[in-house]
Amino acid sequence: MQNGLTLSLTVLVLLGLCSNKPAIAQGEHARRAAAEIRVMVGDLKRLDSPELSTQHKTGLQERILGSISALDILFRLADEETAEPDTSPSAPGLPKISKLSIKKLRQAFIDDELKANNSILRQWLKLYPLALSRLEATQDTDMTIGKNLHKELCAPCHDNPARNTARPAYNLFDEANNLAVEEFIARLLTGVRGDRVTGIDNPLSDQQIQSLAAYYAFGKQP
Repeated sequence: MQNGLTLSLTVLVLLGLCSNKPAIAQGEHARRAAAEIRVMVGDLKRLDSPELSTQHKTGLQERILGSISALDILFRLADEETAEPDTSPSAPGLPKISKLSIKKLRQAFIDDELKANNSILRQWLKLYPLALSRLEATQDTDMTIGKNLHKELCAPCHDNPARNTARPAYNLFDEANNLAVEEFIARLLTGVRGDRVTGIDNPLSDQQIQSLAAYYAFGKQP
């Protein structure tokens, strides 16, 4: 579950490129799109940190560029998923982020325009809000499942993360306490997908993700 990281063209450009109708991130692809955007916002914040080493900055930049490269197909799948039955994915009114806006985002990132990157991503957050109703944990959430999953899938990389790599893992207990709930859940959602341990698809249920979130936020670190 690699943590990784998560970009502003001007507001005027955004308004011209993006629809104002929000999509409800309920399906797997729509939720993944919402999570990816939220993670990129967080990654840009990390990228701007003066404490970030040159090695980690390079790794984070590579991660963000990789995320941008996957946005076109991800948004297309999300838009198809949120379409009404018998409605074309390109139908008027369906939330749509154009290839041009993705291209502009990528160029703004390459040009090191942090403010521009953040603006466009925050506009996209309105189009793809991250639904937390089934994922947000409380102190009463059963942590047993999360504890076992952590031991099986996450502990080897995250309990004592190696820092001498370009894309280090992060201590998930520290992350849960230092990040906003929405960003931390987003990182859980994107982290378990595509990992060499868990594969391409999201192998975890909402209950498992919620239990993991509870364990990291309220459990005792081993």
